[in-house]
Amino acid sequence: MTIVECEICETKFISEKFGSFNACDTCECGNLQLIVIPPGPPTKLRSFLTVRYDVTYPKIYETLEEKISIEEEPIKKLGFN
Repeated sequence: MTIVECEICETKFISEKFGSFNACDTCECGNLQLIVIPPGPPTKLRSFLTVRYDVTYPKIYETLEEKISIEEEPIKKLGFN
């Protein structure tokens, strides 16, 4: 699992959770911007993830899935559960 972390606000992103359904995100302080770019055919790749920074470089590292738990925002639903 690849983690992209902002050195300023320490916001962590899991690269595998990005795709066409959530193609862009920024960290809390606005230093990092993650953008998903769809590949052109013919390719077996799902997408490309671009990481842009404003002030400091991001920390990008690999980790085991069991080691890290990032708090996810609750899914907002309309209606009854």
